[in-house]
Amino acid sequence: MGTASRNSLSFVCLWTQKPRDDRESFVAAHKRFFEEALKGRATVSIERVQQKLPRHSCEDPLWQLHCRLSLHSSLNPNQLESLSTDIARQWCAGGVRTLHGSSGPLKWLQPDRRHGFWHGWLAMEANVKMRCVSFGTLPGDLTFFAERHTIESKFGGDGYTVDCTFKHDERVLQVFLECGRCSAAEGLYQLSMHYSNIFRVVVCDPVGGPTDIFLHVHTLPLFHKATGNVHPSVRGNRQATMDQMNFQRTLTIGCPCSSVLESRDIGGCFVMKLGFSDSHDARRTVGRLSRKCRRAWFQFAQVTTDRVGTKVDTLKEQLCSRLMPKLKFPCCYALNALLQRSDDIAVQLMLLSSEEFNSVLRNLELFAARNEGALEEALFGVGTALENHSIVTFATALPALFAQSCKTHVPCQVPRGSCLIRRLFVTPSRIFYLPPAVHSENRVLRKFDAGYALRVSFRDDHFEFLSYSLGCHPQKQEMMDKVVGSFLREGVKIGDRHFKLLASSVSQLRDHGVWLYADDPQGNTVESIREWMGDFSTLPNMAKKIARMGQCFSTTEESVTVPLHSETMEDAADIEGGTHPESGKPYVFSDGIGMISESLMEKVCSKLDLTEVPSAIQIRYAGYKGMLCMNNTLEGDKLILRKSMNKFACSTSDSLEVIKVSSPLFLGLQQNMVLQLCDAFVSNETALNILCTYTNASLPFFKMHLRGLALSREPFTRSLLLVVYKSMIAGLQEKGRIAIPPERGRNMLGVLDETGTLEYGQVFVQYTAIGVRHGDTDQNGGGDAPTSNAKVLTDLRWEQNHSFASRLTRFILGTQSEITTCTSRFLVQVLVTKCPCLHPGDVRKFEAVDVPALRHIRDCIVLPGQGAPATPQRDGRYACWISSLRWEFNCH
Repeated sequence: MGTASRNSLSFVCLWTQKPRDDRESFVAAHKRFFEEALKGRATVSIERVQQKLPRHSCEDPLWQLHCRLSLHSSLNPNQLESLSTDIARQWCAGGVRTLHGSSGPLKWLQPDRRHGFWHGWLAMEANVKMRCVSFGTLPGDLTFFAERHTIESKFGGDGYTVDCTFKHDERVLQVFLECGRCSAAEGLYQLSMHYSNIFRVVVCDPVGGPTDIFLHVHTLPLFHKATGNVHPSVRGNRQATMDQMNFQRTLTIGCPCSSVLESRDIGGCFVMKLGFSDSHDARRTVGRLSRKCRRAWFQFAQVTTDRVGTKVDTLKEQLCSRLMPKLKFPCCYALNALLQRSDDIAVQLMLLSSEEFNSVLRNLELFAARNEGALEEALFGVGTALENHSIVTFATALPALFAQSCKTHVPCQVPRGSCLIRRLFVTPSRIFYLPPAVHSENRVLRKFDAGYALRVSFRDDHFEFLSYSLGCHPQKQEMMDKVVGSFLREGVKIGDRHFKLLASSVSQLRDHGVWLYADDPQGNTVESIREWMGDFSTLPNMAKKIARMGQCFSTTEESVTVPLHSETMEDAADIEGGTHPESGKPYVFSDGIGMISESLMEKVCSKLDLTEVPSAIQIRYAGYKGMLCMNNTLEGDKLILRKSMNKFACSTSDSLEVIKVSSPLFLGLQQNMVLQLCDAFVSNETALNILCTYTNASLPFFKMHLRGLALSREPFTRSLLLVVYKSMIAGLQEKGRIAIPPERGRNMLGVLDETGTLEYGQVFVQYTAIGVRHGDTDQNGGGDAPTSNAKVLTDLRWEQNHSFASRLTRFILGTQSEITTCTSRFLVQVLVTKCPCLHPGDVRKFEAVDVPALRHIRDCIVLPGQGAPATPQRDGRYACWISSLRWEFNCH
């Protein structure tokens, strides 16, 4: 490869300035710096000076200057890199620290990414020696590093030996800390993170001084500890020794003979400083990082390091003790969210003079007295700007943001059936506060004050599930207890409210979350709320008790009131039959399935503002849960609940709460289902055809073309297409989700055949045809015929001509109907499964038949109530009737 010579270099200079500062003096000082650094070897030209478009209204004004250096002689790439390095080092040495006495000197230098860095390549740099590794923050203008904790390297001593491994091919950074007094297996620790976690790299490489790299990260690096023994043959090779060691997640680094660092000690430190022992190693590493961290900013600056230690914690306590008693809870929560997000704001306040600090506190008190809602919005606005990595000066940004919020703030209006809920993320290192967000109501939130409820989720420091990080960790229980157990026992105190553990829904447990509640003015406590929810004392174990409590936290919409044990509500026995070969108990065909009359269903729909009456609904009612299928033979308002639907005793709620209604829903095969089909010897060619059928879905391209609409050119439609594309590709990559055409499969609710017509192995399926106009006439005729926009799945005429001409005809005409020119008929086989599909026995093969007495039921799978119960559970079902997906037999 040739090494073409160039005769120019480019830089971008950035700075912040106050309104009274003269921009031209900044520009002149920049130009003078480059002229003095180059000493006549190039002509300096300022191409443009502009203010960078702010990402947030409270962001400090950021100016950028594009400078081009026209060299008097051409240089090869190595010489260009050397010249760029020399300029950057002079910059870091303080060549522009004063600009005519201005209070806002230039801060950062960004060399050209292509020619300003060393571009040699190595797959991995191992055992790169470090002077130290530190944790802290770069507040405000990024030229001051507030160091909270540091681990210095003492080669050959009793302290730590610090070195780094940069796995550029894997884009992983590993920092190794080895205690000199401990054995290799007991005293070796690792801090690891992926390159994608880095969003800014600030390099301080002054002439004649040490080189430091400051990595600004999204999430904290994870702590690991080496375990196990190493084979004697590789102990002499340190890198091979580390590669053979097993590193397991830990929350503490260090042993009693040295300093100890815990995860929570660096909870607000989102800048990791790497102090290189060799400046040449640092420059090569920065060059390689610049190639692998394409989305990160690389900047040179003179950074001053100052040890702040526990001063930040002291200031936070002082701030809370003074302000919290004078603020209402919403502002207390918002202030906690800002202080806990990072140490940035606390360090900024610590750097202020005593007079300036007191002025900020007085402003907060004054703003709270004037408009609490505007202050809450302003505090969250500052937090959002910091989260977006904007440069914010808190002392000036808050008054400006508060003034803006006073003009625009209106109380949040939530939709019906929703409320505002605050949410926390608890990690080993910190508690992350989220702003109030719209949340669907449940039974508890409708009864009690949602402002005293708190939703909590537990995560690791990189926001993955703790169970993923710990895996088969030998001390998994102890670590879970330290992070999760201690929090659940102690709760969390915010302002004057002490939130304690209330309960959790089943879906919330899957998300590693719980509900907390604080004592409210009405005297409600977590104990009284649990007592109101129902009687759980008879449940055999804690897991069952939590699951039953979770029924009260299911997301529901409140519909009609049905008094308990009234004429409207009736308890009925389950439909049973056969005997289980192992337990000897009878099979329960009606497990979790009840009935509702057409009259009562219409009242439910009216309450929920539904335009069409569904055939089935999934409900919560007192201590009952399950499905209700509409039965047109029931007269008046009638609700029939079966014994299997009653899960616990409850007498405090008599509202019929609806979770889900039957409706036309698209189907997508999940990864587990795809694996089961592969095990059933479904050919790859068949799977490919299924993928292609969805891409051939009918769209009226010709009609849109006549009206001047081009999907690929219209900006709004193009943006929607890109979002859909990214979503579907992510679904394919992560979950193996394959979309099925709506005329070949649906996501439906499973109900029971109350007529006793269906025999074992038969189902009744009637689905709403998506895209069919309601004005279409009924071709079947008769009162028992399917509704005009519904199709019964049995003996359907299937399109066999899949030629390109037939597909092109449908695309041009834009029709949604099927071509039925072929007259061949065959028996329809339906595959029914549940989600998740984990075993071949979860996939069942049925024969679709037409039962006139069941034609009032649509968008549901009607399952038989006799024979062996070889059917999946009765809630959400996946039904697919693609003829090429042959399922030869049912597994048990």
